[in-house]
Amino acid sequence: IAAAQNEPFHLEYNMNRPGNDYGQRPTASPEACRAICSADSTCQAFTFVKPPAGASAGQCYLKRAVPAQIGNPCCVSAKRKSAQQELIGIIGK
Repeated sequence: IAAAQNEPFHLEYNMNRPGNDYGQRPTASPEACRAICSADSTCQAFTFVKPPAGASAGQCYLKRAVPAQIGNPCCVSAKRKSAQQELIGIIGK
């Protein structure tokens, strides 16, 4: 189980993944959102909505499934990668 929680998320800039939310909390950065999602085995993906002008925190939406990505400058998203995808990525380099 610990290995699953340490799987990396590759940030997808200017991407929204709408839907499948089960949690939301204010966070200062996509990296903070990624840390929250990484520590939660239910979390399969997340979308960080950038803070509005003058605000210090954006919103981190935790996803129980991986929604399709939609290009949108509002957001930074990521999905949990499987160990097999990670191996393919390493071999491909």
